[in-house]
Amino acid sequence: MVAFSSQLSAPDRGNQDLSWWIKVTTYQPACTYFFGPFESRNEAIWHQPGFLEDLQAEQPMGLMVDFFRGEPEALTIVDTAPS
Repeated sequence: MVAFSSQLSAPDRGNQDLSWWIKVTTYQPACTYFFGPFESRNEAIWHQPGFLEDLQAEQPMGLMVDFFRGEPEALTIVDTAPS
C-alpha cells in the first residue's frame, strides 16, 4: 500500500534556489529514503514510479510518499529505535 502526503510542499520565494526531492517513508523496515534532486515538482512526480517500484521489490510494509523542496540530511535514514 502506498500513501501520498496531502501536504505537498509548495514553492515560495524563500525556496527558489532549493531542489525538489521525493521522500519515501516505510513502516517496516522503519526507513526514510530521499530521491533527487529534481528541478521541479513535476519532474519528481514523473520519476516517482521507478523509485517506488525499486522499493516495493524489497516488500516493505506501508509506504508514504511526500515531495518537498530542501536538502535532506542523508539519502537513507534507518530508525534503529526499539519498537
